[in-house]
Amino acid sequence: MHLMLHIFKKDVRRLWWGIAIALLLEIAVAYAGEGPDSLELSVLLLVTWACLIALAVHDDPLVGDRQFWITRPSRWRVLLGSKLLFAVAVVHIPYFVASVAVLAARGFHPWEWLPSLLTKQILIAMALTLPMIALAAVLRNFAYLALAAISIGGLTAFASGFQRGLYSRWRGVDDTRWAMFFAFLAVAGAVIVVWQFARRRTWPSRLIGMAAVLAAELVLGFTSPIFIARVRAAFYPTHTSIAFHLAPQPALSISDRIPGYSGRTFSATDAWIAVRLPLRISGIPDGLGSLYDLPLLEIVAGANSYQFRPEYIGPDWMILPIRREVYESLRDVKVELKGAVPTILFRVGQATSMPVGTARIVPGAGRCSSSVVDRQGSSYNGFDTGAGNGVAHRFLEVVCESPDGFPLPAFFRLRRTSGEDAVRQFDWTSARPRLSPIERDEDIIVLGPGEDPQASGTLGITPAILKGWQVVNLGFRDIRLSDYVAQ
Repeated sequence: MHLMLHIFKKDVRRLWWGIAIALLLEIAVAYAGEGPDSLELSVLLLVTWACLIALAVHDDPLVGDRQFWITRPSRWRVLLGSKLLFAVAVVHIPYFVASVAVLAARGFHPWEWLPSLLTKQILIAMALTLPMIALAAVLRNFAYLALAAISIGGLTAFASGFQRGLYSRWRGVDDTRWAMFFAFLAVAGAVIVVWQFARRRTWPSRLIGMAAVLAAELVLGFTSPIFIARVRAAFYPTHTSIAFHLAPQPALSISDRIPGYSGRTFSATDAWIAVRLPLRISGIPDGLGSLYDLPLLEIVAGANSYQFRPEYIGPDWMILPIRREVYESLRDVKVELKGAVPTILFRVGQATSMPVGTARIVPGAGRCSSSVVDRQGSSYNGFDTGAGNGVAHRFLEVVCESPDGFPLPAFFRLRRTSGEDAVRQFDWTSARPRLSPIERDEDIIVLGPGEDPQASGTLGITPAILKGWQVVNLGFRDIRLSDYVAQ
């Protein structure tokens, strides 16, 4: 133990300047929060951490047989323990302290969010600490390590573009895909670290690392989204059996609207035909709502098959856009529609009312606040305000923050004493991964001329509480598409 601390103190003395830079960047990231510069600062801090870990390992290199440290009367566990202690002291402890400070400054009680804080620590260890120690342990110097890290980063950026997860507004599938990717790297990193420190088998360790990187990139780029959804469902099961049935109801006309479809109607064009299938869904417990992802479904007609993505799947209807030439070839043929639909069950949480212009902790949605903003133009922070360019208007901006993120939508309603209430829905997928312990989302409600919501209305926020995932197999046989075309 004494020798381990001695090596650790030696690394700290040699790299004190880098540690000071990392601490300054940590403070800057905590101060920036979810601001416009936070992403760049987070990347810079990650690079600094990675460099410090690599330099600490290379200070007692494992590649070769002429290092001075080999003559020391110490076991490999002492050397490995000193490097792990360095990573914990330089990366994990400062990050944990900064996260606690940020939560406390935003009005959260940090001890209530310890599972979330510990999860982020595990993710940092999987994505950064173990892979960097492993890379530094099998590469001779920092130049080789930098080239390897750049190559892995470029390959990861390339592979991530192949698979965007499911066509969904709800988080979960893509998060699981990245968790699987980092799990491959972390397990391989742990094996390499132990083997290299204990046996110093450099080339076999390098081969393990290359195989692990290749496997992780294949998982990231080519794993089926439905398989990833099944993995997600295994961790958050619904404990019920959900099934899709074709309901004996007439198709809607093209001028009708489907409840729950955001008031929109998919209309046919010269290139596409809208097929509307009435649904009956069984197995959903009373008191729970359901959300359905939009995977690729397959239409099978004899030896031919076609894939199309639904425009909408709801409790009562499915809208399936089909290319006109495909529809014309299948309109009078009995076909089979099959696929797998990831389904999310949720419970509507208790609505929380709050005066406009105040901030409050909303169970299930985090800390929410609102403010009235005056602007000119047709957009603000990427939101379409509905006003023309150069036109002055006012709107209500609603912001919610949560350490756990937002796996499901939440609704907020501006209750007006006169006129119709305004209802909007958060789209949580706009949150980007950063080192901040808090995820943030916002939306706006455009106000009428002279409207003052602080005096004439209240804001109500209703979260959706996740109750489980399930991938439901869908199979409709002997259906004739022409019977369900919106005329």
